[in-house]
Amino acid sequence: MRSLVVTDTPQALPRVAPFMPSYTVVAVNATGDSASLQSGDSLAGPWTTIATVAAGQAAEVTLDKPFVQLESAGSLILLGN
Repeated sequence: MRSLVVTDTPQALPRVAPFMPSYTVVAVNATGDSASLQSGDSLAGPWTTIATVAAGQAAEVTLDKPFVQLESAGSLILLGN
């Protein structure tokens, strides 16, 4: 199992499976607020919301672009094999 923490700071996906475009991961939100995961073509965006995960929940997400961030402060843990 691999993991990647995503915050509101834009970051490039590490380009190793499963953290690459077209791969599906599980996004876990262990915080008290919902979190919106966004993807973009570059560190400068533009950004598109690809998933919103409710507080204390998890959701399957298909990554579609090489950069990710959260829309606002918080963190999501992405998990995949």
